Amino acid sequence: MKYRILISILIMLLARKTVTAAQIAERFEISKRTVYRYIDELSFACIPVMTERGPNGGFKIADTYKLPNMYFTESEFATLTSLFTSLKEQLGDSEITTLLEKLTAAKKNENVKIVSSSLVIDGTGWTADKSFSAKLSVVAKAVENSELLKIGYRAASGEQTVREIEPHALALKNGIWYVYAYCRLREDFRLFKISRIEYAAESGKFEKRPFDFKAKPIAEWTDCDEYIEFTLEVSPEAKADVEEWLGVDNVYTSNGKIIAEARLPHNKTLISEILKFGSGVKILSPKELKADVIDCAKSIIGLYD
Repeated sequence: MKYRILISILIMLLARKTVTAAQIAERFEISKRTVYRYIDELSFACIPVMTERGPNGGFKIADTYKLPNMYFTESEFATLTSLFTSLKEQLGDSEITTLLEKLTAAKKNENVKIVSSSLVIDGTGWTADKSFSAKLSVVAKAVENSELLKIGYRAASGEQTVREIEPHALALKNGIWYVYAYCRLREDFRLFKISRIEYAAESGKFEKRPFDFKAKPIAEWTDCDEYIEFTLEVSPEAKADVEEWLGVDNVYTSNGKIIAEARLPHNKTLISEILKFGSGVKILSPKELKADVIDCAKSIIGLYD
């Protein structure tokens, strides 16, 4: 009986925005004390149940947590929900209420995918990570509808914070999805990598702040203040991979040698990108980038000495 109620509470939370302890207690004929104990057990099971305090507070699940999707077309789903809603109004059956909640909870799990006769954009990675797809879907919806998001974010430094952000734009840069948002914690615009968002939940509405996208192009949407111009000598074997990375316009042949030039943020990501080519690329300039790569290579060698 206990586990049946636990599962039913989970479905109820997934199907609705916010549910109070009183609503759960009335629905399942249990005490509020028991409700709080069941909520704790869901949290111990790694289900991200969040508690919102205040007059309109209650329990909610981070929007990035979803049940496996059901394979209904939009037409089939609309027909089913319309049918069961009509039956519920006529019969008032609690089983129909539960069924509607299950349908709504499952339908919320949608991949961010745009398909037309001439354009296909799939927001999922090659690994088909359902968690990433859910996060991207929630953020995309928040950008579109000016919804404030409460997120758990793990920075590259390892720092974990809980923030409220105002998402203004989604960006796909070098195969990586970002959200450009005003961070209320830092009181400034920041670029957040979607893969580093641990969870996200709608937390109200916001009005978009003045921002000139033309004045600040996507190339400048970064948390790195320092850019560096560099030149590489590329082996024939690595040419195709370097073209994938920097673009064919930045790779050319000069005096029989394959040369690549670019300007990118000067950070650990750049060093890692260069190192992944192994002996396939050689840094011609500048000296400081050479030194950075040499230091990193030495530290790797040190792991195996």
